Amino acid sequence: MMIIKGACPNCGGPITEKRLRAGLPCNKCLPDKYLKEVREKGLRHVITSLGKAKGLVNIFLLEDEL
Repeated sequence: MMIIKGACPNCGGPITEKRLRAGLPCNKCLPDKYLKEVREKGLRHVITSLGKAKGLVNIFLLEDEL
């Protein structure tokens, strides 16, 4: 498993290639135990509920404009 430093779209920290390809933030921002909830409710809902939306806030705002 390859880890890419500075590539988490949310915190800018290290992230696995698998999560990056899936469009997810790193495990620190979104622990594995929330992945099922992400599939059910969406990344935006879950990461905002956890209070961990950082860099992804800008992406969410862009989505709102589209």
